[in-house]
Amino acid sequence: MIIRKVKKNDYRNITLLFIRNKLEFMCQLTWENLWNNPYLNRKKNKNLGWVLVFKKKIVGHIGYYPSIYLYKNNKISCSVLHGWVVDKKFRTISISLIQKYLSTKNDFFLGTTNNKHAGSIMKSFSFSEVPSEGLNSASLIILNPSNFLKYYFRHKNIIFKQFLIYSLSYILNLLMFKNINKWKKIKVKNKIYNLKNFDKNFQNFCQKYKKNNSQKLHLTKTPLWLNWFLKVKIKNKNIIISACKKGKKIVGYSILFIKNKQGFKTAHLVDLISLSEDNQFLIDLTKHNINLAYKKGCNFFDYRNASLEKRKILKPFSAIEIKLKYNSFYYKSNNDKINNILKKSDTWDPSSLDGDILLN
Repeated sequence: MIIRKVKKNDYRNITLLFIRNKLEFMCQLTWENLWNNPYLNRKKNKNLGWVLVFKKKIVGHIGYYPSIYLYKNNKISCSVLHGWVVDKKFRTISISLIQKYLSTKNDFFLGTTNNKHAGSIMKSFSFSEVPSEGLNSASLIILNPSNFLKYYFRHKNIIFKQFLIYSLSYILNLLMFKNINKWKKIKVKNKIYNLKNFDKNFQNFCQKYKKNNSQKLHLTKTPLWLNWFLKVKIKNKNIIISACKKGKKIVGYSILFIKNKQGFKTAHLVDLISLSEDNQFLIDLTKHNINLAYKKGCNFFDYRNASLEKRKILKPFSAIEIKLKYNSFYYKSNNDKINNILKKSDTWDPSSLDGDILLN
């Protein structure tokens, strides 16, 4: 039994490890792109995690990638956890992998998870939930009641015949008429532009936003980092970047992620920010994104992994508030000064760009 650094050509065997444990791993293009992280390229020795090997077979994996945050104009380094999986037979040794991960030199560690069990394991290793209010709920708008019900019941492993789905969708239309139709009546007052990628104009926008919100912890959303992080999804046209402008200057922007899984399309608002105190730019961007989601045949549109305060922008659209069973953001710091910053609820400005949410 050995633990060694992960190699780029380990992709196939790590994927097999995930399949054995009934989990999904990132596609190969995303894996290859992970090694081009601009922060990783600054380091002499590239390291993206460790694998547990038994008789030449990978039976465990833990991965990470570096990112940079800003707080009061000070840089804070972060190690983002992803892909922590160990075959059942070897799980008693999994502590060795997390110890390797926590040995990396960073100001804090950040992990995102999509199940309660994984969250409990992280807590056992002294990770804390990110205290931002609203991470245990989502704002949702149903765009196609019939397909939404099919998606919901399939997710719950419940099979309904087609005629029953139509009957239930009719009832859903009646009960949730406002949620399904209110967004159609809201008008866009400012012109919205779709961007091919992130450019220098976007860089100026982000610098102004961070300056105006220096009391918040911000992921450094530079064009270099964003174009790297979202490269595969932009190329596959799963990501739509939109912006409001005054003249040539961006005053508000959004990122929409269109997910297509087993023929069911869903739309997720990844990020939404504005330089103006006037919410009209945010309302216009939201309406624009809902329109895009509807035209692309998505079952629903949702906004999650953001503070409750930011998600209030969906209130005029009569969005449903859905309770989630857990908080998916966990952090840990061995630095007392950094820990005192991170434990305050008003420090965080989370989005789906944090953590490994968009890697899979």
